Amino acid sequence: MKTLKTIMLFTAMIFAVQACKKDKNKEREKTIQEKILGKWTYVSRTVTTTKPPSIDTNPAEPGDYMEFRADGKIQVRMNGAERTGNYSINAENKLLVEDEAYDIDELNDKKLTFSISEKDGDNIDKLSYNLSK
Repeated sequence: MKTLKTIMLFTAMIFAVQACKKDKNKEREKTIQEKILGKWTYVSRTVTTTKPPSIDTNPAEPGDYMEFRADGKIQVRMNGAERTGNYSINAENKLLVEDEAYDIDELNDKKLTFSISEKDGDNIDKLSYNLSK
């Protein structure tokens, strides 16, 4: 009986050690700043209006992109025109591009969607950008 208790205790210790090893091997979650870095293919831009209700989606032209650099610069090619600006991620996890604050609606390894809304009385205009990697 004493041997059985010793075996059970030893087995429990092995499982505890294995669980600790797995925790150490887990990758830490990337920050939004880390996830957003890189070159994204510009897919489309959508304008949604509440009054009158409408949705207008404009596809990107071939070769359009947005590139978020580690130095806080964004390179944009849209509709054949290129420009460079500044961007950052603030404490509320909003994407700040020059003077505009965008909500990050979706961000993973393959998709980035961000938007900005403007309210005028009862009407809300929402501009959304859809990008992919």
